[in-house]
Amino acid sequence: MGWRDGAEAGTYVAVLLAVLGVLAWTTGEAVLLPSLGPSAFVLAAVDDRPRRVVLGQLVGAAVAFTAVLALADGVVPLLDARPWSLAGGRRIAAALAATVAATAGMYGTNSLHPPAYATVLIVSLGIADTAVDVAAFAAGVFVLVGTHRLVDAYGPWRPPYSP
Repeated sequence: MGWRDGAEAGTYVAVLLAVLGVLAWTTGEAVLLPSLGPSAFVLAAVDDRPRRVVLGQLVGAAVAFTAVLALADGVVPLLDARPWSLAGGRRIAAALAATVAATAGMYGTNSLHPPAYATVLIVSLGIADTAVDVAAFAAGVFVLVGTHRLVDAYGPWRPPYSP
């Protein structure tokens, strides 16, 4: 693997994210969140197992949303909370509970996907924590994997892991 493989994989990641970017830009929804960047890289250069990306990300988003409903419903996002506030503490509690649940869920479904932990924090800390945000993000996960499958089958890229 050299810089050319890196440039090829980087271009592939950019194409995958561009599709999501256009969707986010045109809909105004949380179709593209930061945790999908590493997921796109995983698909493009590390591990061509879309199942892990889909399940890992969906488990992470679902348990984080559940933790927010249970522990921080209606609470301001962590970055808007005052230091030492109950609101901030509830957001941290939701993040910690979601981390444990996401780990158990990913182990239980054999879908370990480290980028999903960013999703856990994005949702549980209040960056994108509404039902609409989580649904839009889930759609983004499916669009990412669907785009990957199409490009891998018909596009010009053959990531380094491909035969």
